[in-house]
Amino acid sequence: MKSRQFDTVPREERNKKAFHAAITIFKERRSRQHVEFIHSALKYVKEFGVHKELDTYKALLNIFPKGKMIPQNTFQRIMLHYPQQQNCCVKVLDEMEWYGVQPDKEIHDIVVNAFGEWNFASKKIKRMVYWMPKLKYSNKYIDRRHIEGKDLSAAELSGHALKMMARDPASTIEYIKVKLFHQVERRWFQSFFSRFVQESSKVWDIPKNISLGI
Repeated sequence: MKSRQFDTVPREERNKKAFHAAITIFKERRSRQHVEFIHSALKYVKEFGVHKELDTYKALLNIFPKGKMIPQNTFQRIMLHYPQQQNCCVKVLDEMEWYGVQPDKEIHDIVVNAFGEWNFASKKIKRMVYWMPKLKYSNKYIDRRHIEGKDLSAAELSGHALKMMARDPASTIEYIKVKLFHQVERRWFQSFFSRFVQESSKVWDIPKNISLGI
């Protein structure tokens, strides 16, 4: 059992150093059972206190051999090449995502060097590298202090929702009223633009009251 390398470590000595030592010992033995070892290691990341350490996930992903599992022909690209290894890699990345560990360019290169540029596992890390920094400071919970005990309009509530979606303090909210020719009631919509978008597209020139012949 690959978990013995972690089970035999005394509880008072279970830390980052001991966890990485177990990975080093496994790599020195050049065992082919790297999938089983990684699955076992993931069960102990929190117990060893390394579940939020980027270096630990890099060490686990570096266990995969480089170049061997990259597709070499069209058939291999269509099929899921080395499915157990790729699913294992995705599980490591899922663990990172669950604990909010931000990926970097190095961990992206580790996955690409192991599985190729556009495989199942490499697509996963590309999405993480793109989206996780954008959502790092997002807040999915509305601040109750802004709404409790207040008679807020629909526009004010939507403004609070937009502030939750985009955390850039330099952004501004545009409130635009729209009147349809066949309707008496005026409607509105709100948009949230960053300063970069404002400067590049001149969105501040949009009139606050427009009529549409719809």
